Amino acid sequence: FFLRNHGMLNGTAITEKVFVHSKMMLVDDLYLLVSSANLNDRSLLGSRDSELGLTVMDTKTVAGTMDGAPFAAGRFPRTVRLRLWREHLGLPEDGSEDWRILDPTSSVAWNDTWLARARSNTRIYEAVFPSVPADHIKTWKEYLQALPLPARPPFEPLQQIQGFVSCYSLRFLEHDKLDTMLARMVGDFVTQ
Repeated sequence: FFLRNHGMLNGTAITEKVFVHSKMMLVDDLYLLVSSANLNDRSLLGSRDSELGLTVMDTKTVAGTMDGAPFAAGRFPRTVRLRLWREHLGLPEDGSEDWRILDPTSSVAWNDTWLARARSNTRIYEAVFPSVPADHIKTWKEYLQALPLPARPPFEPLQQIQGFVSCYSLRFLEHDKLDTMLARMVGDFVTQ
């Protein structure tokens, strides 16, 4: 998944990926880590960049569900996850549809909510904003035939976008063997 947004600029529909630079990790609705550190030696060796991190292990719990079983979730980490997921998925802020995401490991959360919403948003974005990479472009020849890729009206379908979640292209050029400089150096072809 990735996050994507859209809007109008001087009467023209535009879109862009949302690049989030924050570093946050939520583990099992129990632990929350927020940090400025990147996962590399520059941030983690302690002799280069100054970094700051905060870990929350909430001792106040709320009744929850994890993998279909009763679970004592940390109140604050769970609240943060629910708020973020509501925003990313376009669910009501009042929590009225939280039943979809209360158990983060459930099929309802992943298949019926995350994946369904991402696929729906992606279909709309690809209809209005043909872009590369895209799953329907399987070969380099198809890629060249698809260019240029201007936005196509009507733009009304953009009103059906819910939240910001969208799918990454995983099948772009999947039918081609890509001869790369690295492949030439190693003496083999790289296949996506």
